This record gives sequence, C-alpha cells and structure tokens, in this order.
Amino acid sequence: CKGLLLFDALLSLSGRERMNAALQDYFSSNAFGIADAEALASSFARAGMEVLPVIKAFTEGRTV
Repeated sequence: CKGLLLFDALLSLSGRERMNAALQDYFSSNAFGIADAEALASSFARAGMEVLPVIKAFTEGRTV
C-alpha cells in the first residue's frame, strides 16, 4: 500500500507525461536486473524531475 502512495505522489509531482517517460526509462534501464530507489530517482532525473528526496522520505519512514 505504501508503494502505491509513493507512485501517486510521484505522479502528482511530475505529471502523467513525465511519469510515463521516467517509468519507460526505468523499465528499459533495469530490465532483467534488480533495481533500487536510486535507479528510480535517476530515471526521473533523466525525465527532468528530481525525486530522490521524495523517495527517501517514503523508504526511510519519514512520511505515511
């Protein structure tokens, strides 16, 4: 459930077009491998959005 909240927050911050671009990059960059939060943040950065602080807030328990 917390993962859904994270992706909902990222969608709200980035918008659908940037979110889709970031996720396409994330999936293609990490196909057949193990990805981590930094990989997700890097994909968003390449799409023009800095989200590592948001991701860390969720993964480190500083938000819902």
